[in-house]
Amino acid sequence: MLRKKRLASISGRAGCLFVLLLLPIACDRAPAPATAPASSPATAPASPPATLPSACILQINDAAVPFPAARILIQHDGDSVSALLVTDEASDSADNSFYLSMNLANGPEAKLDDAVWDFKGADRVVEDSPDGIFLKGCQYRPSAVKATFHDRGAVVVVHIIGEFQLVDPTDTNAPAVLRVSADIDASARRQ
Repeated sequence: MLRKKRLASISGRAGCLFVLLLLPIACDRAPAPATAPASSPATAPASPPATLPSACILQINDAAVPFPAARILIQHDGDSVSALLVTDEASDSADNSFYLSMNLANGPEAKLDDAVWDFKGADRVVEDSPDGIFLKGCQYRPSAVKATFHDRGAVVVVHIIGEFQLVDPTDTNAPAVLRVSADIDASARRQ
């Protein structure tokens, strides 16, 4: 009885080995050419989906600083367009982030593409706001910043240039002003 089980086990393994040895031979055969019916129109292969940004780099005080991927929420409300540009929360780079709420355009033809956000703040930042760049634990709010937008569908390119002011100037280790320049590819969501 034990011998029959051993033989069955050996013959089962030998059968598997035989199939595995023949598999490369079967795979080397050229596939039969597929022909489409004459009445079927030829179609171009589908293009691969666009890849979404995984991170972004901001030039801050002449140094390249890494940030998590950016997202932009675009809202059309009647005759106005607004955008919320934020870094991805699900990132390992918790030290650096940004949150910028921007009112962009008004009028019946308001659109995001080629819109401009031109922000001029007060000399001293006093109001409590989540807006700004967060760099190594310090918050910097926009003081004189310009942003332009180029809508590419799933991705919006945001060109930002300007100055951000330190919120808590008692932190003497942090620079008082950040000079920022960046082209940020942000994955877009529309409402």
